Amino acid sequence: MSYHYSHEDNEIASSIEERIHAMRNYKAALRSRRASEGSRDAEEIHDDEPQTLEESHAVDQQNNEPTRTVEGFRMEEEYTRIADIIRHRAKTHDKKRYLVAIAGVPGSGKTTTATAIAQRLNSGQTRIQTELVSMDGFHLSRATLDQLPNREEAYIRRGAPWTFDAARFIAFVHQLRQWTDTFSDETIYAPAFHHETKDPVEDGVMISSDASIVIIEGNYLLLDEPDWRDVARLVDYRVFVDTDLQEARDRVAKRHVSAGIEKTIEDGYRRVDSNDYLNALTIRDKLIQPDMVVRSITEVSS
Repeated sequence: MSYHYSHEDNEIASSIEERIHAMRNYKAALRSRRASEGSRDAEEIHDDEPQTLEESHAVDQQNNEPTRTVEGFRMEEEYTRIADIIRHRAKTHDKKRYLVAIAGVPGSGKTTTATAIAQRLNSGQTRIQTELVSMDGFHLSRATLDQLPNREEAYIRRGAPWTFDAARFIAFVHQLRQWTDTFSDETIYAPAFHHETKDPVEDGVMISSDASIVIIEGNYLLLDEPDWRDVARLVDYRVFVDTDLQEARDRVAKRHVSAGIEKTIEDGYRRVDSNDYLNALTIRDKLIQPDMVVRSITEVSS
């Protein structure tokens, strides 16, 4: 993954990166010196120890395990870097809470990215309470799809913008915006999507009043269509996780097979091409300008 930052975010990211490299150089020099002195402690300087860089939590893992690399930087470091940018912005924000949208095409890695960032914000000495909510809970239920005049098409295209309860989702984001701008001690609830029943579950997500950051993740958060474009206006920070569409197509086809939705990879691709790929084209063609673009590439081992 590579990351496109605003000028301000570049300064924050550069500072963090410099500290990461400084810590690594220090460890390498210390290991070399101890080794030259014949010290048995040389091997005890592990690169997988937490590197506390202004209380950030980049972890350099070198345990001979497959490591995900992205254009010269480990994804773990990049997630940490984005988390630090969001943490900094939230702390300097003039409201009580900070609202972030992380969007992307199907198979882009947006959920992985959002989850990793939330985990980092919620951990360590610089912990800042963060809640993560997915727009998947706002899928139209199967009972609702059954009532549509184009019922068969609705099931085939489930996941397309029109198969979500967009009005309810926008109302929820409005509620979040009002809540984040005040000192309300109200607990907010959102529906979650239950993959076994393939339906939304009411109040499946609880957003604590103690939260300082709320991250929303989903396909259509930056979609420039009448039913959706209010989302981009209501949040404080917009992140778009982008990827090569063929790579996304491959990922989703494999996901359909591994999840048991399709039996063969050929059927997986047919499902993608009849729905997910079409949705990806819509998202790309009608994208509202994000504050940060995350360029996602296929993970490889080093």
